[in-house]
Amino acid sequence: MWLASTMWSARWLSRHIFPRWGENIDLGTGWEWQAEGATFAGHRLVCVTSEEKAALTIYDLDSRRHEALIELPEPPGSRLMAVGDDHIVVFDGKPRLLQLSTGTVADRWEDLDGGKGLWQPSVNMQPPAPPWLARDPGNCRFALGWPDSVVVVSLTF
Repeated sequence: MWLASTMWSARWLSRHIFPRWGENIDLGTGWEWQAEGATFAGHRLVCVTSEEKAALTIYDLDSRRHEALIELPEPPGSRLMAVGDDHIVVFDGKPRLLQLSTGTVADRWEDLDGGKGLWQPSVNMQPPAPPWLARDPGNCRFALGWPDSVVVVSLTF
């Protein structure tokens, strides 16, 4: 019964096995898009979208409240990494460091190309193409790799 029920319905599993797990997250009034990327920045959840409008939204996990909805000057893409509590790096196209409190671009790596995000192996059935991305948020660094080279970028705050 239990195995058949859990395989039949994820709702059954969340109601009967994990009833107190999960969180209803308010992404803010005006957020009408699918979140294309997300990361944790300290005790905050940051979601981004590039669909109809380039934007990010911030949800505070401690207070369980929406903190900000910020329009961005350019699409962030789907790949991002938190750097400290007030910055994220977005990797699609030219990698950029965004300041969360203002939504402004604090730094940009014009000489790097982070490639295109939204790669879905289940759809494409192709191996990933360069540049390959490695993220190390614990040490505030990331790397982009090509068949003949690797570039490592370390950030200090």
